[in-house]
Amino acid sequence: MPLPATLIFDYPTSAVLADYLRAQISPDEASVKDPVFTELDQLESALSGIAEGDDARAAVTVRLQTIVSKWIGAPEPANTTAVTSMIGSATAEEVLSFIDAEFGLPDDG
Repeated sequence: MPLPATLIFDYPTSAVLADYLRAQISPDEASVKDPVFTELDQLESALSGIAEGDDARAAVTVRLQTIVSKWIGAPEPANTTAVTSMIGSATAEEVLSFIDAEFGLPDDG
């Protein structure tokens, strides 16, 4: 069976790869496991590869929180993407001013 060149990136753990190969070899057997859980396993594996100090963690966290909010029916936080992009490119002074404005603290500068 030919395997895609991106196999290692698409299925980063042996468990996820085994699920994929099982589905390819024996589709009837693989249907026992819900495909959503397979995708969640892949996501979990991919997330475990992001280092704790990596800047991407904040953006991923916001995205996951948005997905969960939609899933449970909670209202999506207003302007989350705009705030994330602003903070990502802001200077330390701009971030502190933003925090002061959000929490109603007076501007000392």
